[in-house]
Amino acid sequence: MLRRLLPKLHKTKITKGIFDNRIPTVGTDGELPTYLLEKTPSESLVVVDYPFTADAELRDQYVNVVGGLRIGPLLEDLDACAGSVAFQHAEDNNPGTRPLNIVTASVDTVELKRPWLDINKDLRVFGRPVYVGHSSVEVLIHLQSEGKTVLNAFFTMVAMDNRTGRPVPINRLRTETEQEKKWFEDGKHRKAEKQQARVRQLSRSPPTQEEVAVIHDFFSSKNVLAADVVHMSEAVMQSVTLCIPQLRNRAGKVFGGHLMKIAFELAWSSVHVFCKSRPTFVAMERVNFIRPVNIGDIIVATAHVNYCDPAVQAVCADVVIEILNPISGERCQSNTFGFLFTCSDTPLRPIIPHTYSQAMHYLEGRRRVAALSCAIGTVKGYRCEDEAQEQPAESSPFEAEEMAPQK
Repeated sequence: MLRRLLPKLHKTKITKGIFDNRIPTVGTDGELPTYLLEKTPSESLVVVDYPFTADAELRDQYVNVVGGLRIGPLLEDLDACAGSVAFQHAEDNNPGTRPLNIVTASVDTVELKRPWLDINKDLRVFGRPVYVGHSSVEVLIHLQSEGKTVLNAFFTMVAMDNRTGRPVPINRLRTETEQEKKWFEDGKHRKAEKQQARVRQLSRSPPTQEEVAVIHDFFSSKNVLAADVVHMSEAVMQSVTLCIPQLRNRAGKVFGGHLMKIAFELAWSSVHVFCKSRPTFVAMERVNFIRPVNIGDIIVATAHVNYCDPAVQAVCADVVIEILNPISGERCQSNTFGFLFTCSDTPLRPIIPHTYSQAMHYLEGRRRVAALSCAIGTVKGYRCEDEAQEQPAESSPFEAEEMAPQK
């Protein structure tokens, strides 16, 4: 009885419901599937309801200190939802084959489409596969309120062999509707863009001439010594977590959604201290799961505020989670996260890098603000021209789906 009750203390009611509704995924009996199926996106559709208006206990679990929706627990749920979509797509309906393990490889973006998520209105999550590679599946998630899309997210999940821990082929995706075909083609483009972005990362390639000029101006001007600036080394915050058994997922590792919650709340707190006012979440991107975190591990999360743009009141923060060896003191990186917030209540002071490494983080944040300018505008209540040409946020292809929600 105790074993069944403990997970409820450390997982949201929604995440626990998603886990409970999953096809059994633990075990190494049987052989790997020898024949890959073709499945449509609708066959793996997952729908999750948040009945906030009728469930006061659920509403209390998600409300933040100003009466809005807590983003941290929501990120846990989105990760669980994406995992269930991938599990359903990987299922071959053959009791003689062993189940595949599904892990989160990356989160390309979680982007807000509305400046406020109202805790007093019901929400509904739709998740489905939109692109499939050799062993990976990209999951698109829409969060809706009153039939309007308020958040979009893209998760990349990878199928692994439960015995060897290596990636294995996953069922193919058969697109039938025009919307499904468009999603698939967009997924191809996103995959190519991700590969190009890795090459352009400042950890691998030098900055552009224009970026070199920006950094040169920093170190050659008197701004570095000004009193009304924040030095990047001062805008750091850390947390330490002991990974207890109640944080485990179905594979016995620490649930990835919980790591996202830790990273978000630490990033938000660090930006809050930097801005001296409550920040508003805009987007999370470039989330990479480098290695799994085991039960019993000690993890150290470090948040760095690395860029701010006073003109649009945008602030970037990166979070790195490391596994700490308590004997040797050595650390190995397990996860990286990138966040974007806005702070509108107080003027922002410039943040100044002091080392080459800090300067590269500054430029990465500068790139993030430029790439997510439409998202910043959306949170501030206006829409840019590029976004206006796309499908309106008020409507969604998921609206017409008549699926029984998972409780």
